[in-house]
Order: sequence, then C-alpha cells, then structure tokens
Amino acid sequence: MAYFMKNIVIPTSLSFFFLLFPNSSWSETNISETQKHIIDQRNNWLDEIKNGVIIDSPKKGSRTAELDRIISNNYQAITGERRKLAEADKSQTHSYLFNTYANILFGGNTKSINLSDTQAYQDLSKLHSTGTYAYDANKKRVRSIDFILKDLFLRGRPYQVIDNKGNYIDNHTNVTGSSYPSGHTWNGYKQAAVLSILFPEKGSEMFARAIEYGESRVIVGAHFATDTIASRIGNYYLLSQMLADDDTTRTFVKLAKEVRQNVANQCKNQNCLTTTKEITNDEAGYYGTKDPETASLITSNEIPKYASNLLRLRFAYLTQEQMQSILASTAYPSHSLAGWASKKNKPNSNWGLINLPKAYNGPSYFYSHFIVNQITNEFDFAEFGKLDEWKNDISGPGKLIKQGDGTLILSGNNRFAGVEVNQGNLLLTGENHYSKNSAINGGTLRLEGKLNSLLDVNKGTLLLNDGSVNSQVNINNKGVLSGKGNINKLVVNSGGIISPGYSIGTIRIGDTVVFNSGSHYHVEINSQGDSDQITSLGTAVLNGGMVNVSLENNQNLLTKDDVQRLYNTQYTILMADKGINGKFTDINPNYLFIGTTLSYDQNAVILNVGRNNTAFSSLAKTKNQTSIANAIDALPSEHPIYESIVGMDIKNDVRYAYNELTGQIHADILSNQLNSRRQIKEALLSQVKNAEVLNGEKESTENKGNVWAKTLYNWDNSSSDGNANSYDASTYGVLLGADQRFNNDKMLFGIATGFTKTSLSGYNSHANSENYHLSLYGGYDFDRITLRAGASNTFHRVHTSKTVNYGAQSDKNKANYNGNTNQIFIEAAYPIVLSDAQLEPFINLEYAKTKNASINEQGGRAALQAHSQSLDSTTSTTGLRLNNQWKLSSKSSVSLYGELGWLHQYNDVERDLHLRFKGTQPIFIANSVDAAQDAFVVQAGTAIQINKISKVSIGYSGLVAKNQQDNSIDMKVSVSF
Repeated sequence: MAYFMKNIVIPTSLSFFFLLFPNSSWSETNISETQKHIIDQRNNWLDEIKNGVIIDSPKKGSRTAELDRIISNNYQAITGERRKLAEADKSQTHSYLFNTYANILFGGNTKSINLSDTQAYQDLSKLHSTGTYAYDANKKRVRSIDFILKDLFLRGRPYQVIDNKGNYIDNHTNVTGSSYPSGHTWNGYKQAAVLSILFPEKGSEMFARAIEYGESRVIVGAHFATDTIASRIGNYYLLSQMLADDDTTRTFVKLAKEVRQNVANQCKNQNCLTTTKEITNDEAGYYGTKDPETASLITSNEIPKYASNLLRLRFAYLTQEQMQSILASTAYPSHSLAGWASKKNKPNSNWGLINLPKAYNGPSYFYSHFIVNQITNEFDFAEFGKLDEWKNDISGPGKLIKQGDGTLILSGNNRFAGVEVNQGNLLLTGENHYSKNSAINGGTLRLEGKLNSLLDVNKGTLLLNDGSVNSQVNINNKGVLSGKGNINKLVVNSGGIISPGYSIGTIRIGDTVVFNSGSHYHVEINSQGDSDQITSLGTAVLNGGMVNVSLENNQNLLTKDDVQRLYNTQYTILMADKGINGKFTDINPNYLFIGTTLSYDQNAVILNVGRNNTAFSSLAKTKNQTSIANAIDALPSEHPIYESIVGMDIKNDVRYAYNELTGQIHADILSNQLNSRRQIKEALLSQVKNAEVLNGEKESTENKGNVWAKTLYNWDNSSSDGNANSYDASTYGVLLGADQRFNNDKMLFGIATGFTKTSLSGYNSHANSENYHLSLYGGYDFDRITLRAGASNTFHRVHTSKTVNYGAQSDKNKANYNGNTNQIFIEAAYPIVLSDAQLEPFINLEYAKTKNASINEQGGRAALQAHSQSLDSTTSTTGLRLNNQWKLSSKSSVSLYGELGWLHQYNDVERDLHLRFKGTQPIFIANSVDAAQDAFVVQAGTAIQINKISKVSIGYSGLVAKNQQDNSIDMKVSVSF
C-alpha cells in the first residue's frame, strides 16, 4: 500500500544509535584542560552544597527525625530477597557495584564486554570523580566531598542512636558519627552518573539502581533514609554543575562516543543493551512517606537553576526551560520525605525533589504548549532526536506540538489539551483524552491506543494500528488516513485520501462516512477475494470522489487458483448498515492491464475486476521486449509470470520486467563463445609465423621442432545495440603446444591444447565457464606464398546465475550446461623481405560454429528452458603485417611486430537464442548484441630471441567495431629443439 508504515519499536541495540565516529582518543591535553576547569570550580560547588544544597541533618524532635526513626525500624525488619540484596549491597568494592550496573546494561553480554578497562571510560570516570572531590581546609588536603560533609555534620548512625526498642537514645544528637551523607550511596550515584552519561537510554534504570543501593543501607541499619537522600542531592548537584559547561560536556560526549563504539565492536553490533525495564517503584526515592494533605504540583521556577543539565544528554533536542518543566512535572511529592529540606521561594532547597528515574521517561505535565523540535545535535549521541519514547502519563492545559523529523512515542495514558503534528512521526499507544481538537499538519500520527478528540488531518497522515478515535475525523486536502481501526465519524474532503490497512484492512465507522467531490479512496485487492473495506454502522454519503484500485503487495507468487479467482471476482469495498446515498465519480484501475468497474446496491459498493484489451507487447520498445511480451501474453492467465505483468501499473516497470525476464545471458554466452574463438586462431597463427621466423634464421636444413607455452588474458565489452543490453566478458588461461617441421623446414605441423576460464556479466546476470581446447595447426612455405591453417575444438562447461525481479516478485535462477565451439581457418600471406624488416600482406578465411546443450534453469517461477541450438560465423580478415628485427649477438635478437587488418562477416550478424519458461509452450527469442559486420583489428608486440633455441614474446591484440571492443594480452615462451 502506498501509505504503508512499518511498526515503530524502541530498539535495545546500540548499533541503532552508533555513528561511525573516527577511532581516535580524545587528546590528553583536552582531558587535562577539562580536569583543570573542574578543579577550579569544585570548591565553589562544595561551598554551594554546604550553604543550602545539603542542609544540616534533621533536628532532634522534628517530624523528619521521627520519620527517619520509623523508616529505619520498618526497613530493618525487611526479609526475603530484598534483605539478601541489601546484605550483598554492603559491598562497596568497585567491581561489585560496577557489575550490578553492567548486568542492568548488558545482561547476558556482560562477560563479553570489557567496559571498565576501556581508556575512554577510565578518562570519563576520572573526570567525573574529580568533580566529586574538593580541598578540605580542615584536613589540609583534597578529599571526597561526602567525607568532608560527614566531618561537617557528624551525625550518628542508626545503630549508635537508636536503642533495642527502636527509640532514639537520650541526647542522640550529641553522638558523633559518619552517617550523613551515606558514603556507600554516594559511590552508588557516582557510578550511576558516569554510566548515565555513557548510556542515557538506560539512565532511568541506572539512577533507580542507585536509589535501591542507598535503600539497602537503610535495610541493613547502617544509615537513615535522609542520609541516602543527601547523597542523591549532592551527586545530582555536582553532575548538573559539570554538565552546565559546554566544553566539559563536549569532552564527556567525545569520550562517551569512544566508549560506545568500543562496546559496539566488542558485541559486534548485536543487542548490546538489555531491553529497557519500566521503573514502577518511584516511592523508593522518598520511602513512601508523605503528609496526608495533597501538595500542589511544583512549577519550573521551583526547580534549581542548573538542574535541567541533568537531562542535557537525555533530551538534547529540548530547550533548558522544557527540561526544567520535565523535572518539575516528575518531581517527588513536595510534602514527602524527599522534600524535607525544601523551603518556599528557595529553588536550591528542592534538589531532593528531583526524580531522575521518572524524568528520564519524559514529562508528566504540560504547564503550557510544549513544542518539541525533535532533531539531532552535537550532544545527542544516543540519537533521541531520531527516535524517543515518553513513558509517563501526561496531563495539563498545554498541547504537544510536534516539530522535527524524528519519531516520538507517547506510551502513557494522557489528559492534556491535544496534539499538533507538523513534522516527523508521533505514536500514541495509551488512552488519550484531550480537552481540545487535534490536528495533523504534516508528518504522521500513528494511533495504537485511543483518542477522544476531534481530529483534522491536513497534509499529513493518520495511521491507525488497531487504534480508535471516538470522535469525528476530517481528512482534508493532502491528508491521508491509513491502517485499520475504529472512527466514530469520517469525512473525506477534496484532496483527502483514505487507504485502509497496511496491505489489506478494514476501517470501521461508528456513525456516518462521507466522501466529498475530489476525495480519494485507495483500495487494495488480492486473489483470495479479500479487499480493503470501510464498514459503517450508519450511512455512507458519496458526493463523488475517485476510487483507486491496486493489487496487494504480496512477496509470494500467486497460485493458479489465486489468479483464476482474481478475474471476474467481486469485492465489497464499502458497506453501510443504513444505506448508500450517491456514487463515486470514477474508478481508476491503476494497472495497465486491469480494468475495474463499480456497482451499487442498497447497502454496499461492489468492485468488479477483469482483464482489459491492452496487449503486453504494446509497451515493448525493443525486439527482445516484444518477443518476451508476446510469449507472456500467450501464457495461461493463471501463470505467475502472466499474473505479475498484469498487476503492474507503471510502463517503465513493465519494460524493466521484460528486460529482467528475457534470459539474454544465455544468448550472450553463445555469442561470446563464438567471439572468443579469435583468441585460439591468433595463438595458432602466431606460432606458425614464429616457426617461420626461426626457419629464416637457421643455417642448416635440419627439421627442428618447437614446444611453447602461452598465457593470455582477454577482456571484451559489447555495448547495447538498442535492443540487447550490454555485457562484459573476460578470459584468462594457458595454451600449450608442440610442432615439428618437415620437408626441409617448408612444412610445419603442430598440436596444441589448453585451458581457459571465462567470466561474463550482463544485465542482472553472471556466467562463468571452464573451456578446454584442442587444436591442430600447420603451414607450408611455397617460396613466395605462405599458407597457414588450423582447426580447433573447444569444450565449454557453463554456469549461470541471475536474479530476476518482476513486479513484487524476485527469483534467483541458476543453470549448468555444456557447450562446444569448432573452427577452421586458412591464411595466405605474401612475405616481402626488406633490408631490416619483413612486410607481409595477408588474407585469411575462417568458419566457426558454436553450440550449447539443452538449458534447464533451476530456481523460481521465471526459470527458463531451451533446446540445443547453435550459431555460426564465416569471416575474412585482410591486412598487413610488419616485423622488424635487431641482432643483439650471433644467437640473440629483439623484434617488434605489428598488424593492421579489416575483418568482414558474411553471414547474418544476429546472435539469438530461442527460450521458453519452464513447463510452457510459447517460445521467445533472446538476442545478444549483434555481431559486427565489419571490424578493425590490430596486433602489436615484441619477441626476444634469448639464445639459439629460446624465445620469449609479449603481445597485444585488439578488435574495434560498432558495439564491440575486444582486447587481449599474452606472453609466450617457445623452445626449439
């Protein structure tokens, strides 16, 4: 279907997010600069923490102190699996804590991914850790900030200040200890922060684990609840300060890219990350304790100034104000334990309210219109700008306005004002009760859940994926409705398009469906009698409109019964329980060879399908296309090839299918076998001439013999002649021969054999063959006239493969068969000996014939068959040779030779083959590129007489003609004995 859209999923594979970043480490210089910048700032951060971010531990007798006592008693009573985890969480070793995070990140891949030893990871951890240290003026050295705070507040631990009955001991605030903040929890957040920088798509789970790790300290009685909250506050504050600086963030991003690339390499781009788990227990952040009175939702200006930077790498496509809004809308209840230190009109006191695990899942309240410009930028290395999911339930008076090319998924149950989709894709999976109308002005709104507001579709697409709209939907000019689902009332205006299903599907209307003039109804059908359909419980009002019909995009060929059912089949494309009023204006078959009509009864619109009178060959532009088109037209109508052509709707696609189906590769092979015989003829003639030169140089009349070996490489290009498509071929191999001279060296007789391999590539096809050669050759010197002749036979073992694409179908067909090429030739030459050269006019005649055995392709429905067929050729070549020789010594010399000639072919130049589809009768002709009637041939080379009996030669041979270029190079070694 033209408006089909694939299912959208959130991938868990890092390979979706990775770009091909240059594989080079971030320089030590820049890391040092970043570290220096952090060091310059960290004591300022410590001062901020001490002056309001983390306040003094709860006062004696305060509500918070009492909650700490109650929570400590209750949590220490926890048993079972949670107790086991808490006991294990006593470990503060780097490896234990790191492995718990790594298991959340990588699951079964944890052992195969060595993250901690990655240099970029170590650099990032070092930089972040640097920001969690500061100079301790009391100890006169740099210390971890949590230890500095412990020494500042000196709070006693629960086991120090709570008695066996669970009550505070007298003067418990006078007991000094190291409880506030929790050091274990502090370290848990440090690792979570680093890993959330590396993998922001898993940040929610990282920080949820940090909260859980802190909660374990309360369960084992080592800390109060507020101790762990203080650790969270301190780490959130420090992370936000580091990410507030652009240069520091760029350094973090560069290191994160290197780490992610390294991880991708280690897991070979498989599913590196585990499937994201939903965080369901956000009460852990405030231990489920809050005042009974409901507190109002905090606003963005109540969130600390730099807190938005905590989401900088998670929502890089949003503005700072929008990230502040997300933090405010997802905050812990202000009247909960998380807000025990909050003070009115002091945002810096609200760090404890920040609920990062929830904030990482998107906003939960629109204070005003929320404009999302979803695009990628330099900090969006996880590519949330391309695909993101907001999992929280969202409410509020604002609308969501979707901009940018990315895809945004809302998977919660939402009650805000409405949506406007202007660009990209918006997917709704939950229940959406909007207070105002919604609109699609561009891009796509995909609905898998429910929507209850009126929706206008303007220049965009509403895609129903079993979703429902319990209101009216207006499809306006350039708007599209697709998919399957339920709509209460549907109006399709001029220029609007409705296209049910993804291939074939039904849209159900609860009330009235209206098609106005200029509207479009796209209908898909298949051979099983199924079609797109609109069903209405009310009335269908047809004020005109066009029905456009197409065949279902089925990747499998239809069976004979399927195609038989396609013709003269009726499809009900619209039903209305309360009647049909009016008619569509027209129906468009969309296909060149399918005719469609509409008929109407009281409650239904019926589509009738049948073949029209357009001949397949009417679209052909070449002889090959015409021949295959006529053969397809003669096939039974249930044949899959016939059905595929019938289903096409674009002329160029039909011609493309004809070219794909024609089987020209087999004609190309036969033609190339005939062309390639020239290599053998020239090799044999060359050897006869070589023997004559040796004869001319000898001083005695002994009848010497020669043995020789020749390696050759040939490349041939036949360009399109306006009918057949071009093809390229290459051949390489070796020839071996031996000959003997008789009759005082006037007569020569020899035998040669050899093996070559040919590779041929044509339109959508490839072939190769092993060629085995056996030849006889000879010559006779009549003093003034020299005759040379030869005969050869070549056995071919041919292998072909071709991919055939026709319509929505694709076949891979192969064949193996034999071939044979014979040739006989004779040449007369008139050598003219000059002082230091030899000039030789010549003419040769040749007859060659090539033949293939029967062809039987194996593969799909477009496989071909052919009986044994042959091609022959009678040619003459007239030309002139020149050979210069220079003596190097009495036994050695160097010669240069050249040849120019004109080749003429006497018989038909067409190179064709008769084929048919397997199991059918209609024959079609596949023509290869026509042979050249006339061609220009050239040879050049050099020969080195090494000594009295040995010679080495290197040569080039070429043929240039209309639609053909043939080139060969060879090297030969001959020994006389």
